[in-house]
Amino acid sequence: GRSEIWFTIFYCPSLVTQCSGWKNYLRRKIFMLFVVSMLYAALVFISITFLSDMPLIVLAGLLYVLPLIVSVVVTNKLIKQSKNTGIAKLIMVPLLSLLFYISFGIFAEQSGEWQQYILQNTVQTSNFTVEVSNSLLYPSQLIFATILYFSIFGLNYYYQMHRNTTLMEA
Repeated sequence: GRSEIWFTIFYCPSLVTQCSGWKNYLRRKIFMLFVVSMLYAALVFISITFLSDMPLIVLAGLLYVLPLIVSVVVTNKLIKQSKNTGIAKLIMVPLLSLLFYISFGIFAEQSGEWQQYILQNTVQTSNFTVEVSNSLLYPSQLIFATILYFSIFGLNYYYQMHRNTTLMEA
C-alpha cells in the first residue's frame, strides 16, 4: 500500500528521478511531435496554395525528401534524449510523414489543383516522357510512400542504435 510507496521513495530516490526523467522525455516527445505536425500542416497549406507555380522537382522534394530529413532529425533527437527508446515508441515519426502525404493528396485532388498540375507538368519528347500520376492516393503511390518513409526510418533507427551501442562499448 502507501507505506510501500513511501518506503520506495525514501530509500530509492533514484526511482523518483527516473520517473521524473521519463515524464520530461514524454513531454519533450509530445512537444516535438506537435511541432512536426504543425510543420506538416503548414507545408500542406503552402504546397496547395503554390502548387500551380511549383516545379515538379520542388514538389518531389516536399513530398519525398523533406519528410525523410524531418524523420531522421526528429528520430535522432528523440534517441539522443532517451538511449533506451524502442522502435515502437518512435513509429509516430514516419506515420506523421505518411499522414502529411495523404493529407496533401486529399487536399490537392479536392481543390482541383492536381489535375491542372498534371497538365502543366506532363512532358513528352522523342527521347523521354515525364508523367505525373493522376492521383497521389492510388494504392501504388501510397505503398511507395509508406515503404520509403518507414524503410528510411527503420534504417536510421538501427544505425543509431548500433552507433550508440558501439559508443558505449568504447
